[in-house]
Amino acid sequence: ALFVIPEPLHNPARLALYAVGVAAACCLSLNSFSAVLSGYQRYELIALARLVAIGLRVALVLALLGHGETLLCIAIIFGTTECLAAVLNLCFAWRLLPKHPLQLAAIRWPVLREMFGYGVNTFIYAIGAVAVAKTGEIVVGIYLTPEHITYYTLALMPPMLLTGFVESAVAAIKPAVTDLDSRKEIGQIQELTLLSQKYVLLFLVPAMAFLLILGGNFYQAWLHRPVDEAVRLLPILAAGYLVHAAQYPLFQVLAGRGEHRIFGLLTLAMGASAIGLEIFFCRGLGWGSTGVALGSTAAIVAVCGVVLPIHAAKRLAIPLAEFSRGSWLPAASASAPAVLVLVLWRAWRPPQTLLELALVAGSTGLVLIGSSWRLALGKPERTRFLLMARTVLESCGGLANSRL
Repeated sequence: ALFVIPEPLHNPARLALYAVGVAAACCLSLNSFSAVLSGYQRYELIALARLVAIGLRVALVLALLGHGETLLCIAIIFGTTECLAAVLNLCFAWRLLPKHPLQLAAIRWPVLREMFGYGVNTFIYAIGAVAVAKTGEIVVGIYLTPEHITYYTLALMPPMLLTGFVESAVAAIKPAVTDLDSRKEIGQIQELTLLSQKYVLLFLVPAMAFLLILGGNFYQAWLHRPVDEAVRLLPILAAGYLVHAAQYPLFQVLAGRGEHRIFGLLTLAMGASAIGLEIFFCRGLGWGSTGVALGSTAAIVAVCGVVLPIHAAKRLAIPLAEFSRGSWLPAASASAPAVLVLVLWRAWRPPQTLLELALVAGSTGLVLIGSSWRLALGKPERTRFLLMARTVLESCGGLANSRL
């Protein structure tokens, strides 16, 4: 009743729905093991499972999309990788649990009642960005023709993958902050906040710049066909998800200090405003899928780019000027040479194949490493990274010698 699906797409759409439904049912039954890992504060294992799933998803999408039924292909890839992450969480958690954990006698009903409100709040802010993204697709499907859903999804996929990578990579911040907070080491928490946001920005700004500058080349090399609408939507959606992912360390820091309630409220406000703006821009002003993207981005930027940083600065006693000096400006200055390299590639020799895009990304990454070392890292950070590199090399050398 909501979507008008052309008759040739009825069977692929039905099969895709079945595939996603089966995957969702499997993941829902296994999600409790992710909660077990969270309870043990083994966030690195949750991050590992998520990173493996994201990496496999990217590889499968690049390799298989465009061969056969695209809609069904995406559904199967999504379902398979989500199930893989859930199974990995099961394997990790099972090794930590005591023997015979699945017993009715082990359920503590008073604790369940006490944790219900916390669980609902956690659920709300955990699915916030995904819910905003998917409501955008629903609005597009209700008011526009089906092909617009494809273009919107194609434009949304790269920013969402980068956001998922960042969320997995910074998950370990939360238990670290909890430990520091228990020992009242506020200065260490402030330093961790500034450093984590700087490192996230050093990854995100060049990555998003790559999508914005070479997005058209990427889609052409990937899909072997022009997708002008997706290219037009990509900068709008990327801006919103850049802001969302950049502030994720702030969420981890505040959550590590036990301040969860505010995120449930902010997520509800973001979701409601996103839906309202998407419908108004799309239907009321007639801006189509561009209006949906603008509505989604406006809601995300307002909450994650304005309200959350101000709230975090207040709660952590870090002035916004200190955020600028300690995180934003170093990341911007170090990212500028990498962005310039992308612009030069675009002007001199635009990449035409996935291999050429990979070479561009590699050269940009090398410039980013050098500029970050000189412009974004202080002397203590350089020393810390050198020690980490030496430890890794010594471990690899010891492993190689043991095998010989």
